[in-house]
Amino acid sequence: MKKIKVAMIGVGAISGIYLDNITKIFKEIELIGVCDLIRERAEKAQEAYHIPKIYDTMADAFADGEVDLILNLTRPYEHYEVTKAALEAGKHVYSEKPLGATLAEGESLIALAEKQQLLIGGAPDTFMGAGIQTCRKLIDDGFIGKPIGAAAFMVCHGHETWHPDPEFYYKHGGGPMLDMGPYYVTALVNLLGGVSGVTGVVKSTFA
Repeated sequence: MKKIKVAMIGVGAISGIYLDNITKIFKEIELIGVCDLIRERAEKAQEAYHIPKIYDTMADAFADGEVDLILNLTRPYEHYEVTKAALEAGKHVYSEKPLGATLAEGESLIALAEKQQLLIGGAPDTFMGAGIQTCRKLIDDGFIGKPIGAAAFMVCHGHETWHPDPEFYYKHGGGPMLDMGPYYVTALVNLLGGVSGVTGVVKSTFA
């Protein structure tokens, strides 16, 4: 089986789980290079995971003929431009969420991928995990009857209390709905079907 050769753009907080999974679990994928604005991050990843290449710029990764797929782990407000450039360079792309900061950006990337005859995918893929798939099977098998409602929530005291670099949450393309919301929305859509309407309610959980 031909391995898919991957270049990772962005070696920040989320990269650890990708590095572990790519190098230890998914043998169909080979991580051949990394790139980060802070070179020390790329160097640490290279040393820890025995990655062959460090790219000085993402353009260098896009120009590497050995690379099949770009793994876009940049900050949310950078996703669109990075993914767009990768697709234009002829690379398949898997991006962290969101694909873009707006619906229009996401749709334009999908259209570009189709035009280029490339594959594009994005997080979250957690609905494919054991927990949600167990729920999926219970519903499909009729174990709980017909679902008529569901609720999902996440509560914390603020991003600064747990995220090592929370600045991006307060920029275009960030925020709780675009960062944490997709996990729950994706799970509910997978279990219950597509969305027909949206209602918003604002509340301060903590004073």
